[in-house]
Amino acid sequence: MITGIRPSEREGWPSLGCLTLHDAAVIDHGSLVKLKEKQLEEAVESLGQVPHRSCHALALSVSGDRHHEGMTNPNLTTGSVWRLHQGDREIARLTVTGADMPWTYAEVDTRPGFEEFRPLFAEQERAVADEDWERADACYTRIRSALTMMFPDGSPVAEFMLHIHDDGTAGWRWHDEPFDTANQ
Repeated sequence: MITGIRPSEREGWPSLGCLTLHDAAVIDHGSLVKLKEKQLEEAVESLGQVPHRSCHALALSVSGDRHHEGMTNPNLTTGSVWRLHQGDREIARLTVTGADMPWTYAEVDTRPGFEEFRPLFAEQERAVADEDWERADACYTRIRSALTMMFPDGSPVAEFMLHIHDDGTAGWRWHDEPFDTANQ
């Protein structure tokens, strides 16, 4: 058992090695990334090899999520445009530049209304850089409660974790069903 991570309170959550998807939903993203990177580094080092940064994506892959199956998902095609809304107003377009599962990356084209949220995304970025996961989680909650992400086909994304960076790029993870109904 890993300190600070609760065992799943629900059955049927896909496994993340020693963690479950429920654990990943309960703990913040930054802690999960650090935890999985550390586990991968220790496993590779135990084999007498030097960990390589590109291997870290393997530790973060989530089995059982439909959006991670195969690489033919049209939502992940370079050039696909996802949209960010506040209510009915589109405040940003995210043009996909690549994916390193489970993350999708994009260039951000901001629209009127985005400036109101720029400080929140900047605070989130600082919190992650400072490894202040409580503050990062609070930013995530504020982003999710105020904004809706839309798939390229215009349908809403049920669950997402979005980071928009000061350099005009973004990275996000997503799930096509709400976490509270995905496993019922």
